[in-house]
Amino acid sequence: GVVGTVENQNGTTYINNITNNIEHDHSWTANNTGSSIVTTYNRTGGLVGYNRLTGTGTIDIDGNIVQNTIVTNPTALGNVTRNTYTGGLVGLSQNEATGTILVQNSASTKDITGVSYVGGVAGYAYDTSTGTTKFIKDYSLGNVTATENYVGGFIGYFNSAKNSVGVIEKSFSSGNVESEGSYVGSFAGQTNYTTIQNC
Repeated sequence: GVVGTVENQNGTTYINNITNNIEHDHSWTANNTGSSIVTTYNRTGGLVGYNRLTGTGTIDIDGNIVQNTIVTNPTALGNVTRNTYTGGLVGLSQNEATGTILVQNSASTKDITGVSYVGGVAGYAYDTSTGTTKFIKDYSLGNVTATENYVGGFIGYFNSAKNSVGVIEKSFSSGNVESEGSYVGSFAGQTNYTTIQNC
């Protein structure tokens, strides 16, 4: 995607209001002719491949545009094809401490294809301590297709620890979801200690 890995400990990282055409870098190959990201790497997202928060800081992803053509809405454009941890916006989001990860006012509009942990917005999000991860006012319009487990129209697996805060709010997905595996849902493949409201 636009950013391969975002790592933060105690500061604040903003990924806000980005407009970028998908090109090419050393970690994946892109084919703009078909508006696609095609890669053999894990942790692939249309915007961020891997979020990792290890302290009290904040990762704030808000209102971004990844485009091959001009758009006016915050969207991640381009079909994403990958295997483990694949999402239209974020492939893998990992909150290891007490900080906050926010993904808000953003969207994926194209089809997502992967193997496991595949979602229209995020493949896999998890909190391992007492942190907070929230998806607010995000959406996915494309179809989601996978061959294995943990597959959802919005998120493949949202795994929150018992004392953490995991929330999806005022969000939706509208594409078809298909997989031969287990834990497959039209919105979420699997959740654990997660609040889903007004969706």
